[in-house]
Amino acid sequence: MAVTIYGSTLPLANVLVRFLWRHAVRRHLLRVDLDNAEIQILTRRLTPELASPAVLASYLVMIGVGLFAPTVAICGYLVIATFHVPLSPVRRTHEP
Repeated sequence: MAVTIYGSTLPLANVLVRFLWRHAVRRHLLRVDLDNAEIQILTRRLTPELASPAVLASYLVMIGVGLFAPTVAICGYLVIATFHVPLSPVRRTHEP
């Protein structure tokens, strides 16, 4: 059961970050020194491929597998995280 709960945290966190980021962009709650190009870069990085149908389907399968074979699900989460969730740092193009 713990593996299933663990597996559901990344998609849930992704949804929450996307919602908060889009809200901040729409309401102009960002720093004033960010230009549109930087906002677009940050938007792409804050909305990773986790929302693609293949990755979501993989997560749903692993959440179900986690109920019956937790070790297999943990390996599946590792594979998904390794190949589908990019972890690249955001670099500013100029200093304020």
